[in-house]
Amino acid sequence: MCGRLACTLNPDEISAKCEYMSSKEKLEKPEWIHNDQEYKPVFNGPPTTVVAVLSSNKNLKLDKTSSTEFCLIPMRWGMLPSFKTEATGNFHTHNARIENILKSNLYKPSLMSGKRCVIITEGYYEWQTTPGENLKQPFFLYQNPDGPKFESKKNLIKLAGLFNISKDGDSVKYSCTVLTREADSSMAWMHYRMPVILNTREEVNNWLNYEEIEYKEAIDRLPKYEDCKKEFRLKHHAVNKTFVNNSSCNEAKCMQPAAAKYAYLSTLHDTNIQVGYTYSCLQPFHFRPIS
Repeated sequence: MCGRLACTLNPDEISAKCEYMSSKEKLEKPEWIHNDQEYKPVFNGPPTTVVAVLSSNKNLKLDKTSSTEFCLIPMRWGMLPSFKTEATGNFHTHNARIENILKSNLYKPSLMSGKRCVIITEGYYEWQTTPGENLKQPFFLYQNPDGPKFESKKNLIKLAGLFNISKDGDSVKYSCTVLTREADSSMAWMHYRMPVILNTREEVNNWLNYEEIEYKEAIDRLPKYEDCKKEFRLKHHAVNKTFVNNSSCNEAKCMQPAAAKYAYLSTLHDTNIQVGYTYSCLQPFHFRPIS
């Protein structure tokens, strides 16, 4: 799954790193479409955070069409039904399982109507699944090849998602969800779910091009993590539990490496362990919750 996001780039930096191949076979930078939801750089963004989202401009119901085929637009992370502009009650809609979206009254209409999007992030936080609530260790996952010096080279991870549009009079809200699938064997030691990551321009285009690629084929084309090239494999390091577990703590220290405590790492899949950090309880352990 994906519980927190981090993206510290400004809007212009994001646009420059989201270049895509247009229908005229030219590289284009997506234009930003602004609304009353404002994207701001975030170090530790929980669900309900406004995030940067890439989508086709044709299905956004904009008053003014973007000059680029794909555009960037701020959206609330955590999908709302079309009849709600504000969340009431306990909404857990920031992640959507691809295995279940065709059975969902919330996600299926967005999928079938072409409301496909890409959530832009530098990385995400994951809490390692362990048997005790107090033993969960958070990690920061990212693709930067420089390891813990990721601040110097702000790479982006593009997460496949769906969005919805809610209207209440003149008020229009965009909200989105991240698609997840079962984690492959190299990542399952951390958590049994992981987000669907789009690594290439072709993968991004295939997902966003809802007019030419219908939803069933688009789902089938979503890449599997175990098939991605070496340069796209996720890196990770442990982070400070006290900082990251506090959703109101939005500071750079949330992303910084820290010694891991209570980390149960499978000896079968420990090739990603970062040298130089302390991991306790290094014994084989396999745990998979029922739900």
